[in-house]
Amino acid sequence: MPPVTPRYWFPLALLAVAALSSGCGIIKAEPSPSPQIGVISGVVTGPTGPIAGAGVRVTPQDNSYHVGQTDAQGYYSLSGIPAGTVTLVISAPGYMTYTNPNVVISNNSMVTQNVSLTPM
Repeated sequence: MPPVTPRYWFPLALLAVAALSSGCGIIKAEPSPSPQIGVISGVVTGPTGPIAGAGVRVTPQDNSYHVGQTDAQGYYSLSGIPAGTVTLVISAPGYMTYTNPNVVISNNSMVTQNVSLTPM
């Protein structure tokens, strides 16, 4: 094949631009699906009212951990939880640990789990 001289370069460049602009030879990447995630929140109380500083842990099916703690009003909220069935564990000093292995998180949902802890 002879070298491409300036005389042939311009028509070849136009042909290439036309082919690319018409979609010919372009590989289109499919957008990746957005992650299926949700939010879990609630209030943790005891016999005398809200429990501040209770530890909250959510374990999805992939065995990752999402952790947080309650505020002064006993409120907690964890976001970015993968959709599916998760285990919710809440613990605080002086109280029995609460475990619920059957919390269902749906995509883009907000699940409320209010929990009353029992003193030891």
